[in-house]
Amino acid sequence: MIGFAPGWKRALCALTLITAAGGFIFGTMAFIIPRMFEASLTEITVDVAATGILAALVFAVASFSQLVTGRIVGRHQVRPILMTIALGQPVLIGLMALQTDYALFFATLLALAFIFGQVPITDAVLSRYVPDEWRAKVLSFKFFFNLVIGALALLCARHILGAGGGLGMVMVVTAVSAVMIVVGAMLLPTQAPVEPAYTKSP
Repeated sequence: MIGFAPGWKRALCALTLITAAGGFIFGTMAFIIPRMFEASLTEITVDVAATGILAALVFAVASFSQLVTGRIVGRHQVRPILMTIALGQPVLIGLMALQTDYALFFATLLALAFIFGQVPITDAVLSRYVPDEWRAKVLSFKFFFNLVIGALALLCARHILGAGGGLGMVMVVTAVSAVMIVVGAMLLPTQAPVEPAYTKSP
């Protein structure tokens, strides 16, 4: 199609997989982190309000990782950066399941930093393959798809807990979902276009 960079179909397939896995992970983490903190930060606090504030603090601080990855992706090839972020997520999510108290707090902070850091990378991939006239439509679908998967993640987490799987099983499922981001990163074309995709004149 006119204006789409070479390899765009493969790139969008990869982004669909990454968006689905990312939405599932973020939705699950938003649901499970306050509960993990309430159950496992007993040496720090047993107050529900305090653990809620700590969970909010972790999300707020980790969100700044988007600024870091945004600057990096503007200067380097996208694929190796995304691969690094993708490989770190299942490791750190798995690490969270094994920690308590301060170790859990900092493991969660690192895991969320990798999760948030993925956002500008996928948006950069999209901007390099999709022309201006299609970009808003694709972004709208991406955000909608992400929200739908995130909502389904909440139902999945509640089902696991209701079935007696426990927080550990929820984290295992989340870590497995993170592996799908690694697969998506591997599907990306090796060399992404340096310049954003543009619309050619007829």
